[in-house]
Amino acid sequence: MDSWIVMPRWDEFQHRDMARSEMPPWIKNYTKLLSDDDYLDLTAAERGVLHGLWLEFARARRALRHDTATVSRRLGVKVTEKTLRRLNHAGFIEFSASKPASTLASLEKRREENKELKKDSSKKTQTNTARNRTPFSAPTTPPTGQVNGPPRNTETYVRALVSNGVITEPFELDDYDLTDLVRLELREQLGIHHG
Repeated sequence: MDSWIVMPRWDEFQHRDMARSEMPPWIKNYTKLLSDDDYLDLTAAERGVLHGLWLEFARARRALRHDTATVSRRLGVKVTEKTLRRLNHAGFIEFSASKPASTLASLEKRREENKELKKDSSKKTQTNTARNRTPFSAPTTPPTGQVNGPPRNTETYVRALVSNGVITEPFELDDYDLTDLVRLELREQLGIHHG
C-alpha cells in the first residue's frame, strides 16, 4: 500500500503567488526555526533532509511518496527511514495512507481567495483615499480599472495588503518601491523591529 509524506501547515511555506503557478519558484523559510527546540534537536543532516523535503514537496506538487529510495534519489542524499521517523516525531512531516488533496483544487481555492482579498483591499484603499483627500489634493492611488490593481509602488496599496494580512513577512515588502521610513513603519506593524 502506498504511503505519502505530507507537510503540516504547508500554506505557511507557500510562495504568495502560488495561486498563479503550479510549482512555486521559492518557498518561505522562517528564522524562528532557530528558536524552535524541536528543530534544534535535529542533527545537521536531519535538518538538511527536512529542507530538501520542503523543496521537493513543493516541486512535486504535494505528491511525495513515503519511499526512502525515491526520496534519496530526488534529494541526492541517502535518506533513511530512521531520519523520516525523527522528522515525523518532531512534527515537521506526517505520513498519510492517502494521496494528499489535489493540487489543482487547492490552487483554484487559493486563486479565488486571492481575488477576493485583492478586491477587498482595493475597495478599502479607494474608499479611504477618497475620504481623506482634500479638494485640491491629488489621489494617492492610481485610477481604477487596472487589471491587477494599483502598481507595486503605491504606499497606500501596500499598507492595505499589510492590514488585510496579505503581506505577513517583512521580506515581502522588498517587492515594493517604498521609502525607508514607510518600510520601517510597516515592519514594525508586522511585529518586526530592525535597527
